[in-house]
Amino acid sequence: MMCIYVLSQMQLFYIPGVVETVKFWIAKGTLYYLLINLIREEEDFKHTFWAVVIATSGLIVYGWNIYVNHPELLCLEDRVKGFGEYNESNGLGLLLTVAWPLGFFLLETETGILKKALLIAFLIASFVTLAYTKSRGSLLGFGTAVTLCIIFSRNLFKSKIVKMFGMIGLGCAISSFVLVILFTRGVTSFSGSDGEASANNRLMAWHAAIHMTMDHPLLGVGWGSFTDHCREYGMDTVMIVHNTPLNVLVETGVFGLFAYLSYMLITLKQLFAIRRSIGYSAQYEYLYPVTCGVLIGLLCFNINTMFSVKDHDQTLWILLGLGGAVCGAYNKMIEGEGERVNDSEGSDSAILS
Repeated sequence: MMCIYVLSQMQLFYIPGVVETVKFWIAKGTLYYLLINLIREEEDFKHTFWAVVIATSGLIVYGWNIYVNHPELLCLEDRVKGFGEYNESNGLGLLLTVAWPLGFFLLETETGILKKALLIAFLIASFVTLAYTKSRGSLLGFGTAVTLCIIFSRNLFKSKIVKMFGMIGLGCAISSFVLVILFTRGVTSFSGSDGEASANNRLMAWHAAIHMTMDHPLLGVGWGSFTDHCREYGMDTVMIVHNTPLNVLVETGVFGLFAYLSYMLITLKQLFAIRRSIGYSAQYEYLYPVTCGVLIGLLCFNINTMFSVKDHDQTLWILLGLGGAVCGAYNKMIEGEGERVNDSEGSDSAILS
């Protein structure tokens, strides 16, 4: 992936861009390497999940402080936002979408009353904050995340009846609270009709990206260069593509999209396989909720980012790293099982001899 991005920059003969690209991928690679090599035991996963929950909680508090006490700093239609890489409402909505499954499955495994209370407060605060980001893409991803958490749950929602009532309650909460908040944004259309600016601009950007890709199919127009050329393809405003796979395609070409989809689909395939293999085995009891949390987070990241550009977001690399760590922990367990079987067979042989 790094080679493809470097090539997409080299075609522009822009050396500083090449250097920045290499530095960027070294940083991501280091983060990924540390996650997959340092996280192996149950406590390691819990600490990492808690780190994401605590960091997200800090952004929630910050966002509400701005929303309530400093509304003049809000730049988008009276919507809660964070700061840093999540200083836009859509970015904060993505983080909430990814963090919710991690918090939910922590709640399934933690036993302390105080920890459970904090996690319940986090889940509720995330739900309310998501509504006030007024992000349609985040609502779709978040709703999917909560639904899958209920379906995959083994402790909080044990029986099919309880799961069914949980999803009915979710539907009621979304229809009676979240959608009411969302439509205060003044959304009149999700397809760009009736002059709805946000959706119309997205459709215009997608149209430009498709035509731009047709002109630069192999290596794209260069990483981060879509906005430099978008006006040449009929756009009357400068904006990003607002679709992550399409953004990867237009900026790095078919080779870049192939690499992006490959590491995404391989990780998802491995997580699905591990979840299916674990089943209801007691010896994998802690790994099941960990796998589900990462799997749902990554799935809903992809749903959410169909309406935003987040192929380099920190949450993606945390999820990919956690996915690799899950695979490592699972393989370690399988190896341990093999050693126990061999030891048992050796003992039986000794007894027989």
